[in-house]
Amino acid sequence: MTDKQFELAKSFANAVTVVEYQKELSKTDKTTNPHLAAEIYQSAYEYGLKTFKYAD
Repeated sequence: MTDKQFELAKSFANAVTVVEYQKELSKTDKTTNPHLAAEIYQSAYEYGLKTFKYAD
């Protein structure tokens, strides 16, 4: 796996985390939830790695 693929996976995870985190927080009255953010990022990153593994 190349550095480019890792970077793609990280960017993807960051983007997904921002969107999903806001969606989840809007369902509650909390303003922050670091554990939730970490959880979303981790699963998005793993998904990104699988997806971009076959990228050039």
